Amino acid sequence: MSRPKKGSGDMKPRGPRRRPFVGPKGDEPVSVPWNLTEEQQARLRVAVRSLHKREGRWQAVADIVGYPVMYLRAFVDENAPIRGKGQRHFAAKVAAALGVDLDDLLAGKAP
Repeated sequence: MSRPKKGSGDMKPRGPRRRPFVGPKGDEPVSVPWNLTEEQQARLRVAVRSLHKREGRWQAVADIVGYPVMYLRAFVDENAPIRGKGQRHFAAKVAAALGVDLDDLLAGKAP
């Protein structure tokens, strides 16, 4: 059997494009930037410390958040800044572990 060549018309048509999430009032999509500001990273450090205080051990925090203990401790000690797309993922994991909204966590409204 031979495969159809690209552009030969035998390919499946694409479905409709997905539209970005728009709030109930038709506002712009709610999103968190990829790169967190220094203030947001400081708030995230406070949140990780409070999670550690609640759980009592770094290993328990690492199991919940899904990041290695060495990474968590280096982040809290400001020896390992988060860069790139990992910032939002890490912040979301911490917010979920604390049971708070990500936006509230980064704005300083949550512990």
